[in-house]
Amino acid sequence: MQKKAVIYCRVSTDKQVEDGLSLDAQERVCSDTAIKDGFRIIKVIKDGGVSGGTLNRPGMEELKKLAENKVIDAVYMVHSDRQARDLMGHLEMRKFFKERNVKQSFVFMPGID
Repeated sequence: MQKKAVIYCRVSTDKQVEDGLSLDAQERVCSDTAIKDGFRIIKVIKDGGVSGGTLNRPGMEELKKLAENKVIDAVYMVHSDRQARDLMGHLEMRKFFKERNVKQSFVFMPGID
């Protein structure tokens, strides 16, 4: 059976959408990588205009529920700062996903997976 993945994308400001990596660009990069890695993408979750300084974001809450309910095998993001901007938040989420056997893949950060 093919493993299932979610793509998680986040931008915090409209300027980031214009000057940085838009939600759609993040989705394309992550989708290409997940498919190449042999995963079937079951959902794309986007948090637009939401700070990474908090983990209390609608998309992150949805992602956590999918992991808790064992619906997914992996989550793909372009960079770890899409998940959390601070070290404690990042470590909290790493532990959360690891305890649920959900692989985290940060496309622009190979080796941190």
